[in-house]
Amino acid sequence: MDPTTEHTRAFIREYIRRVWDEQDLTALQELLDPDPAVQAQARAHLEELFNALSDFEVTVHDMIVEGHRVAVRGSISGRHTGAFAGVAPTGRRVSYDTIRIFDVRGDRVVGTWAIQDRLGLLQQLGALQDVPPVDWGGKISRER
Repeated sequence: MDPTTEHTRAFIREYIRRVWDEQDLTALQELLDPDPAVQAQARAHLEELFNALSDFEVTVHDMIVEGHRVAVRGSISGRHTGAFAGVAPTGRRVSYDTIRIFDVRGDRVVGTWAIQDRLGLLQQLGALQDVPPVDWGGKISRER
């Protein structure tokens, strides 16, 4: 396997461990783009999430590395014990899926793009009415 690919994979594992698992936001200074605006935006997002969900847990299901890009498919779970997206704490256990692509240059994340199941999360928090699922044929399915 390409040593650069393995280095990038190991770096993202370390990033997830330190920033997400250990919730060490000071690690952002070392691991993330040094631009103050990027640092502030990442810190604000993570603080909101960590403050909203106790027993916070990230599970990585897949990681694909190609060049300096890393795609991670995972899930985030926790107990909703703090305000989130305008929703007061419910005490509910929640879990949602996420896909995040990291752009890694050297030993820094210089860009990220994320797709998150925020609709599912807001439904779990009781912020939205239940939306019936759609099956792969495009028909609305009433079965759960």
